[in-house]
Amino acid sequence: MKKKKIDKILYKAPDKSKKNIFDANLSKEESPVLFIEHLFRLEGLPQIKIIHKRLKLAAEFSMPNSIYIDFNNSANYIRLCIAHEYAHLLLRKNISVPYPVEQCIAILSQLAYEHKVGIRKFNKKIAKELMVIMRVWPAGEFWLKEWSSFWSSQCGKKNKNQKITEWVQAGLNKRKKFF
Repeated sequence: MKKKKIDKILYKAPDKSKKNIFDANLSKEESPVLFIEHLFRLEGLPQIKIIHKRLKLAAEFSMPNSIYIDFNNSANYIRLCIAHEYAHLLLRKNISVPYPVEQCIAILSQLAYEHKVGIRKFNKKIAKELMVIMRVWPAGEFWLKEWSSFWSSQCGKKNKNQKITEWVQAGLNKRKKFF
């Protein structure tokens, strides 16, 4: 398969940190940006700036299109951070939800990406651990239970082509009935 460069991503980093900049060498199927856009069924941002910032094992985003990552980490770690932070950017562009909901969806999307490209298999225990670390559990328990139906509908044989915004809104409406 021929690898296609993804032109809308702009990397900003000092030369010594560029060793782990990898996206130009990824196939369309391996790109965290394209994966999130496909999973969410949303139009992507016209340009994404991925900027080196000494954050160690953290990452950040800022609207409208910037992601901050420490490029001294491994390529796989950079990729999962891009998936997570890009999920935040797309969600904020398309729907207004409480931060715990947004963070849960970003975590679950990141883990789905990791599973897809073989970084690690999706695991509910890991999802819960990440949600606890990021202080969105127990709210995340609901979204974790609902996630498998969304993910399988987007990537499985019964492709519903449902936008993430529709799924989140349906989940918020469902939660209101129980709480």
